[in-house]
Amino acid sequence: MVSAGGLSPDGTRWVATKGDCLFPAKVLAKLFLAKLRAALIEGLASGAVTLPPSSAPDVLEQLRTALYRSDWVVYAKTPFDGAEQVYA
Repeated sequence: MVSAGGLSPDGTRWVATKGDCLFPAKVLAKLFLAKLRAALIEGLASGAVTLPPSSAPDVLEQLRTALYRSDWVVYAKTPFDGAEQVYA
């Protein structure tokens, strides 16, 4: 869940978003892709993620390319009626 706004930089007031969501869906899609790629690379570097021994030498590069070529879709709903409804 993401609120449709946030605190001002000085923390004294609430600033509502201009649209229905805090972030545009296209921005979220790009951010998700970047986070996914970073987690994949970090997982491979730490050994938490492994590739099959029989995989081609350039399989990681092929995977990275495929991730960038994919159109990522983010489903973002309009805000709920209020915090009480969300918690209910």
